[in-house]
Amino acid sequence: MEALRKTDVEAPQGRVRFDRYQNVVSDIYISRIDRVGDQIVPVVIETIRNVDQFLGLDPADCLKKPRLVTLKGSFAK
Repeated sequence: MEALRKTDVEAPQGRVRFDRYQNVVSDIYISRIDRVGDQIVPVVIETIRNVDQFLGLDPADCLKKPRLVTLKGSFAK
């Protein structure tokens, strides 16, 4: 597990690493589909760096919230 936690690689889709909770932290690409010449291709219009499971929120606050699996069946009957 320690080796996995230290993983930090430059992958084809950008930098990939793991946070202290063993979840992936990577870049997210927002793209649109454009015609370039005679081909239709995805064109990146924005890159959001270092996106983790908390989406910029404080991890301590997120971990206090109930997990979705504990809410199963409580929304509608």
